[in-house]
Amino acid sequence: MMRPKSSKGRPASRKGPKRSKSMMNIDGKSKAKPSKPSSKSPSSTKKKKTAKTKQTKRSATLSKDTIPSSTRPPQIPTSAEVKRPVTAPGPPRASSSSATGKGGVRVVTRFRPLNKTEKKVGSEIDGPIIEIADDNLSVRFSKAAQKQLNLTTADSARFSFDYVFPNTSTQADVFRETGEAMAPELFAGFNCTILAYGQTGTGKTWSMMGIVGTENSGVIPRLVQSIFAGI
Repeated sequence: MMRPKSSKGRPASRKGPKRSKSMMNIDGKSKAKPSKPSSKSPSSTKKKKTAKTKQTKRSATLSKDTIPSSTRPPQIPTSAEVKRPVTAPGPPRASSSSATGKGGVRVVTRFRPLNKTEKKVGSEIDGPIIEIADDNLSVRFSKAAQKQLNLTTADSARFSFDYVFPNTSTQADVFRETGEAMAPELFAGFNCTILAYGQTGTGKTWSMMGIVGTENSGVIPRLVQSIFAGI
């Protein structure tokens, strides 16, 4: 039997009735259309995951390199990175001031003369209020002050210092005893500090600064000159 040809010369295909997506079982229940198996194999999925993980690590490494070194947390070197053996720290070096017997930490005190206001007001005590020992290492209230102020034995005790400057001491005397040895200490690698402590109006600024460029220069300008002279 001959099939009718289409307009293009090809045999026409017979189209039957469309079948439903679900097939009927013998019991009359519909049978779901079997799902198509996934075209992605487990091996290909693992490869893509691995590639994605490597790409994430690489981007994290690049972003870490772009962070400034100043903001990065400090990293502890491993034992393999340490070239020299780590040993326990030895005893601290003694500074030259300790070697000369003056000590690493010294406490000195300076007494200033009376100012104009104090001279105008006057004092109830006849004579000096304090007495400084001949070796300039201790000070106590004078006998006139003890009698006038009715001081007890405890109040009349002698106070010892590394050095006591009388009210007749000059700026050069103070620097010679306190700051002159600081410049060699700095060049030897030691940290040095001169701290002026006292009540307001006792002469801290005068002792530390004075009048720069004159014979009344204080400790700071004189020490700066010593440092530049030693460079």
